[in-house]
Amino acid sequence: MSTTVEITEERHSMLPPLSRAVPALVVAFGVLVCVTQNGYELAGDEYFFLVAGDHLAWGYADQPPLVAALARLSDTLMPGSRMLLRLPMVLAVCAGILVTALIAREFGGRRKVQLLAAAAFMLSTYTLVHTRAVTTDAIDMACWATVTWLLVRWTRTRRDGLWWGIGLATAFALQGKYIIGVFWIVVALALGLAGPRDVFRKPVVWLAGLLAALSTIPSLAWQARNGWPQADEGPAIWADAEALGGHLVFFPSLFSWLGIAGAALFCWGTWWLLRHGRDNRFLGVVLLVVVALVWLVELRRNYLGGLFPLGIAVGAVQFGQLAERKRWLWNGTALPALGLTVAVLLPALIPVGPGWLSGVNRYLLPDHRFDWDGLAVAVSEVVRQVPESERDTTVVIAGDYWRSSVLERLRDEHSLPLVYGDMQGSYFFGPPPPDTRTVIYVDELPEPLKRSCGSHELSRTFIDPHTSPVHQEQTHTPIHLCRDLRVPIDRLWPELRHTTLPWDGRE
Repeated sequence: MSTTVEITEERHSMLPPLSRAVPALVVAFGVLVCVTQNGYELAGDEYFFLVAGDHLAWGYADQPPLVAALARLSDTLMPGSRMLLRLPMVLAVCAGILVTALIAREFGGRRKVQLLAAAAFMLSTYTLVHTRAVTTDAIDMACWATVTWLLVRWTRTRRDGLWWGIGLATAFALQGKYIIGVFWIVVALALGLAGPRDVFRKPVVWLAGLLAALSTIPSLAWQARNGWPQADEGPAIWADAEALGGHLVFFPSLFSWLGIAGAALFCWGTWWLLRHGRDNRFLGVVLLVVVALVWLVELRRNYLGGLFPLGIAVGAVQFGQLAERKRWLWNGTALPALGLTVAVLLPALIPVGPGWLSGVNRYLLPDHRFDWDGLAVAVSEVVRQVPESERDTTVVIAGDYWRSSVLERLRDEHSLPLVYGDMQGSYFFGPPPPDTRTVIYVDELPEPLKRSCGSHELSRTFIDPHTSPVHQEQTHTPIHLCRDLRVPIDRLWPELRHTTLPWDGRE
């Protein structure tokens, strides 16, 4: 027993101090992105989270309730504040940057190495994107990164109390996404394959897992009550992957997500863990298997963001050890790689609104430049075509959750009737009133609704002036006018439900 204690204390004493420059870098980055948030308009997902917050529940069709609850809180405290709305994402990304340095420290990385790891992750496209919009990904990434840091720390110190922190981080992640469950399946298989296998004999591990599992009861109960809609999200996920190029462009797009320096360090770190990781070899297996799984099944590349800090940190440590023998590497490769990364991402780093850049494209960030206000104006013009006597029984239904969310948030400003959505989470906010007689449908008119209309016409097509090569298919939005509905809308509602967009293969 005394020998074990001595070995543990020796390992702990060998841990380098945390670089003071890392917290300073994290704070500077956080302040920069916070003070520049007003330069980026709300994205479609952000409108959805705000509307989901207005319909607060224990779960939604494609996610647990955490992000919607945070959006509701920010909209209550400071309505219309983009900075407060995105603040949880900024804090999560900043936590990820700090944890990247902490992982490097766990592997023996000194101050300069910790700073390199933090800077490489900070300058990845992934971090920039996820500080500029509300998503489930940023919080998920921070939780995964925290879990991997605590796993690395446990393998070094064997302090079983760390498993309570691992359980809490997992429980928190499960309030935003369920995907960390796949991570833990792969971790369990990797531990069984590469060890340390004694982890399965520790009661605290199972108790921490139970804690995480119990935290999902409210959201899973909501899923059960509503027919497990999360299980229907596969087609939408695969359609997104195909829209981004599928298998062929997965790895180039993944490396662009990581950034120039981050991609090189991530690959190096994964290789080192597999070859020389000893007690941490199972994490190398996890990195390799999860990346392969996301590629093979054609899942979204952003699911991998939580593993970026681990791969980058280990790669930075190995670079630092090599640079101790070949000192020219710092000035000859590390600094140029970071400098080139900054140059490539410069359009995304400039702290001004998109209008200041004239014709320069800024597609790295989620500033999709959709003319949401113009869409609301177009719909309001169609509303005015409806006789005054019919407007009390008129509703607007949008065929994708972005547009339904935008129109609902802008409804009062543009004097629109009640707005509903029949896609994904919007569908579960409820159907229009049973006495609905006229529907203004924003999108291609679905066949069930077309059959049920006494008359229907394409009233107009809204053409968004803010075109984007990433979203060309969304430039033209048809607006249909359906009158004299022959079937009560609440009976028709289940037939209108869908999870994919027309250009993703919806009939």
